Amino acid sequence: MQTIPCKSTEFVALGENILVSTEIISGEQKSAGGLILGIEKANCINRPMCGKVISVGADNKNVKIGDTVLFPKTDGIDIKFNDCKDEVLDFNTGFILLYSKSILGKISK
Repeated sequence: MQTIPCKSTEFVALGENILVSTEIISGEQKSAGGLILGIEKANCINRPMCGKVISVGADNKNVKIGDTVLFPKTDGIDIKFNDCKDEVLDFNTGFILLYSKSILGKISK
């Protein structure tokens, strides 16, 4: 996990990069088409495949701040910011910096 010397609120994604908070999203949500989307809690062995967009680079036009996005478990860089709690972070409570092409889709509201 990479530690960045700033607060998460001070970080600005550039280009086609996207900063995603990997806080757990649980329960079922329904897509605009009526599909029920079950989202499971991930553990330290399996990285999350979804999260909430915190920062979006100017070259990205597919997602916006606040969107919930899906991405492959193997993509992105795990990041810890100065304002994260000092306790050991697991993959359920951190941040991932992704390239926009890693985003597989978003959950419409």
